[in-house]
Amino acid sequence: MSDARVRHFEVLAFRCDADGIVEHVVADDLVLDHKLAAGESMLAIVDPLSHDKARQFLRTIVSRGAASGWELTVMTGGRPFAATFTGAKQGDALFIIVGRSARDITDVVETLEHINNEQLNAFRGAFRDQREAFERRMRSDALAYEELTRVNNELSNAQRELARQSNELVRLNEEKNRFLGMAAHDLRNPLHVIAGYAELLAQDGDADPEKMRMYEEIAAASRFMLELINDLLDVSRIEARKHHVDVSSFDAVAVLRQKINAYLSFAKAKAIEVDVTGDSSIAMTSDADKLRQIVGNLVGNAIKYSNPATTIEISIREHAEALHLEVKDQGIGIAADQLDRIFEPFVRLVDSGTAGERSTGLGLSIVAQIVAAIGGTIRVESEVGVGSTFRVVLPLSC
Repeated sequence: MSDARVRHFEVLAFRCDADGIVEHVVADDLVLDHKLAAGESMLAIVDPLSHDKARQFLRTIVSRGAASGWELTVMTGGRPFAATFTGAKQGDALFIIVGRSARDITDVVETLEHINNEQLNAFRGAFRDQREAFERRMRSDALAYEELTRVNNELSNAQRELARQSNELVRLNEEKNRFLGMAAHDLRNPLHVIAGYAELLAQDGDADPEKMRMYEEIAAASRFMLELINDLLDVSRIEARKHHVDVSSFDAVAVLRQKINAYLSFAKAKAIEVDVTGDSSIAMTSDADKLRQIVGNLVGNAIKYSNPATTIEISIREHAEALHLEVKDQGIGIAADQLDRIFEPFVRLVDSGTAGERSTGLGLSIVAQIVAAIGGTIRVESEVGVGSTFRVVLPLSC
């Protein structure tokens, strides 16, 4: 069968190198304004505005082995026309067919299967190789799709199971918080009674010294248990998102000084001086109880971890529409590599205070969450053997 069988489809078919230099024109019935010849660049038939795209077309054939359905502008009858370019690679040669439509090129490729012309053998082989490669890729893609579908189903099942387990953990955590709240409330009242009676007995000057020591130990243990229970209640409320902010207007200095005064007896027992400076009055609209809890925890820790016969400096000032509270001690200090953990729950960087006082490991974590709840910030600076400084900044109105 002759070349006429191909020319009937009005296509341009040629062989070129990777740079688009034509080596042989197999068929040319497309009737373009420029007649392509061996030795010319394929770009000779392409409108200059499409040259970059034509070069990309050639690079695609070289890198991928084939490119089909590319539309490049050519000139025919003095007018631009979007012709369809398809090409395949075999060895170092590129075989390219240009037609008026993708259908024309498909018909040509199918016809090549029936042509025994020596000139077209390479063309037929190139497109046959690419078709076989395409079919192999399709089979491989089908297997990959099946595997991806299987993996996706497994991931979906795992996601559903994780969601179920997450919901179960949320439910169990809520039950834990409810139980913890009820248990703590039930324990707090009898502990108050025990601590009260122990302190009352410890004040009896006629008691035996050994009994006095036992009364004081009972009172101290009861106070620690009450502190632990109160902290656990705060933790359970925070986890249950029930740590409500009760807003009212008050004098922040008066509230803070009142709470600080409650700790003076503990400081006196260790010969620690508490020096309070700053403004005489600061109007604030916030949660007074939470402010007391913040300063109480910071002052209590300062006393607990300060050495005897030292000074705790507390500054209360208003600046830039905010309350600035600073508590500075001369205590044992905190190592620099442990400062990042200081506000984590249940973290106790030392076993006890300088006089053997115990810690729940919850106080600073609760303070940090309370400060955040009322829109404030808390920072700490510390040096081992020198002391720690806690700085809290709270908005005057929340």
